[in-house]
Amino acid sequence: MDYDIEKIKDSMKPWPNKYNSPYVEKNNKIRAQNLKSILEAVQPNKETAFSYAGTVHWRFAPNYILSLTGTHQERLPNAQEMYTHGMHLATNSFEIGNRFLRKEKSNNLEISLAYKDDLLDYQISTYYYDFDNYIYLQTLNEVLGTTKVRDQHTLRINHYSQSAANFYGLEGNIGYQFNSVYHGSLFGDYVKGRLTNLPDAVIAYDIWNREPTLAPQKDRYTPRLPPARLGAAKKLRFDESLKGEIEYYRVFKQDNISKFEQVTSGYNMLNMTLAYKNKLSHTEYDLFFKANNLLDQKVYAHETFLPYIPQIGRNFSLGLNLNF
Repeated sequence: MDYDIEKIKDSMKPWPNKYNSPYVEKNNKIRAQNLKSILEAVQPNKETAFSYAGTVHWRFAPNYILSLTGTHQERLPNAQEMYTHGMHLATNSFEIGNRFLRKEKSNNLEISLAYKDDLLDYQISTYYYDFDNYIYLQTLNEVLGTTKVRDQHTLRINHYSQSAANFYGLEGNIGYQFNSVYHGSLFGDYVKGRLTNLPDAVIAYDIWNREPTLAPQKDRYTPRLPPARLGAAKKLRFDESLKGEIEYYRVFKQDNISKFEQVTSGYNMLNMTLAYKNKLSHTEYDLFFKANNLLDQKVYAHETFLPYIPQIGRNFSLGLNLNF
């Protein structure tokens, strides 16, 4: 969008103060502040971000690897996070950008231990992420349509915000090759994240004096935090062409909730895949069949923007990929 800066300046010129009225003087100051804010808003946003990482591997025994990874990551806010302002019907929300967002930075540390031989393999990792100016989408109203937020579409109000944050978690898997056909594995993951050093929140606003009333905020969990998961899988390799997999996992209840979020119930998930790969003349083809949520569980995904909408139930898909 192009802006005519001179027209903006003309529209914001002070009113003539013939009678030296305090009211006119006050509004002239407000208009000057508005002009300054508008001119700042239409300036190009120019920043530079740098990221770097380093990893050390230690083979302290046969088949064992201990790894330590340290990273520093920087991310600039994107256009949507800064300038969006309007209805986002896919997430049933009204999104508000924040042009005052600053560069997001994080210092991260991950330690992992891995083992692998002809039959047994396992890996366990733990990590810690320390964010400065973590960017997140904050929900501002309690439920769809309230007396506090009136909208004919009853949309949630989501505003891009940032604060310090830290995440830590654990993930691992262990597998065993029973024979040439069967490989079994166990897996799991857990993550926890908190927003810290939050800025004061506006709890009231004096429209006449244009002055907000602020109150401090306590640390809280990050929005849309994924729940813990624990599961098992069995892979079947009948021959070079035909493969299959059966997977079961438990997603646990998520009660580490952020502001205006609700507790999400856990569920059990059972999936199955069968794939056949072969050649026909000069063409490679992959034929696959997938059956998901075979237990027909009612699934609510806490990590989504629509945690109150159930995900798809029992479903089947058949597909074909051709490479030539």
